[in-house]
Amino acid sequence: MADHTHGIRYESLPKSFQDAVAVTRSIGVRYLWIDSLCIVQDDRLDWEIESSKMASIYSNAYLVLAASQATDSSEGFIDRKDVGLKSTMQLDPRNSVKMARMKNPDSTTSEIYSRHMSTDPTMGKSRHRWKITSSPLNQRGWVLQENILARRIVHFTESEMIWECVECLRCECMEVEADKSEATLWTEFSMVRNSRITGPTRESVQTVNMLYEQWRKLIGFYGRLILTKDSDRLPALSGLAKLCQSQGAGKYLAGLWENDLLKSLVWHIHTDEPVKRWDVYMAPSWSPFSVGYIKRWDGLIEAGCWYCYDEVYHERWGEPQAKILEAHCDPAGMDPTGAVKDGFLVLRGPMRKDDPDEEDHSWMVSDSDNLWEWNVWKYVSWDRPTEQVEHSEILFFLLWADFNMGYIRALCLIPVENAPGTYTRIGIVDSHFEDKGLGDFFKDTEEGEVRII
Repeated sequence: MADHTHGIRYESLPKSFQDAVAVTRSIGVRYLWIDSLCIVQDDRLDWEIESSKMASIYSNAYLVLAASQATDSSEGFIDRKDVGLKSTMQLDPRNSVKMARMKNPDSTTSEIYSRHMSTDPTMGKSRHRWKITSSPLNQRGWVLQENILARRIVHFTESEMIWECVECLRCECMEVEADKSEATLWTEFSMVRNSRITGPTRESVQTVNMLYEQWRKLIGFYGRLILTKDSDRLPALSGLAKLCQSQGAGKYLAGLWENDLLKSLVWHIHTDEPVKRWDVYMAPSWSPFSVGYIKRWDGLIEAGCWYCYDEVYHERWGEPQAKILEAHCDPAGMDPTGAVKDGFLVLRGPMRKDDPDEEDHSWMVSDSDNLWEWNVWKYVSWDRPTEQVEHSEILFFLLWADFNMGYIRALCLIPVENAPGTYTRIGIVDSHFEDKGLGDFFKDTEEGEVRII
């Protein structure tokens, strides 16, 4: 490391680093920041200090270079790959003009046509978004916040450069010509992204609520991204959390916001397959970061958790039934929005116990042709394999309800041994279908206080 402080030979750098140096020099910028060079590797203290500065580094960078197609630093990103002609397309003669004829190397001839560009600013945007978001670089967890925080970014894809900034979105093929409101590949996170543009302000309640909603979507998207170290899962969002805090998001708790906690607790396991469990403590059981992810048969990553976002679902929250009495997380290091070492949540609200082995709480559901038995267990989404919760008495803690319609959202909890009144989350009851039997199941329940870790 001492030698590196005096200089690093250009020839000794990996190809991607050499390309970054070349681009930086060509645009007249003096300084280049590369994480693996500017953060001392395998030094935990230096990593904690520098990783907590990510929000400042990327949001204040003059330009961010994204080697989208490179799988590692040895591949480089300036040299274009010959992607070839993927498919042929029949041009509408009414919208195209024959310009020339050319002779091919194999002595055949081809005709060259020109066509009018679309005036639709979103034309081609989805294809270019897919080109970037599905690239090797953007499968990495750390890169999501880098994309959102950057003021200007050039995506070096396999066939072209794509420019993205707060003013416009441009590609070399000129298929994308998006300005202002369309000038981002991350429209579903626009509230989070635009926070770094507007700066600290006192936002309206409606605006902050929109920020919370987009944050929940962001967590679901982020959950499928890959990190070399699982312990980086919270730190790799720390920069975005700080950005949202500057906009009035409030107290940050292991990936969630205290002022949005009653809705943020309603997360689901994304799949019926066994979800990877962390080998070390990651977050309290009420945080979606307490569960891992799964690798699918095709090698892709599936998020461990998700939130439901259809329009009908949003209309069926009902009324809040629980109150947050206390919520706290202790940071594991120097970064207050990074990894946590423990945390708890104290709630007060309606609750009732039930046993999955008992059938006393079933009800009958009928329509014009059928009659069948139903019970609360049909609505449970488990956080862990069901064999781990068999023969356990479950405490249902009600969060949201419309008793008349039967829209119910409730935590499924089991007691922690040798800790009276303390529970851990193992699942969620979530029904936005009309089922008055489910509403009746939760009616007239006693109120109580629980501590969840």
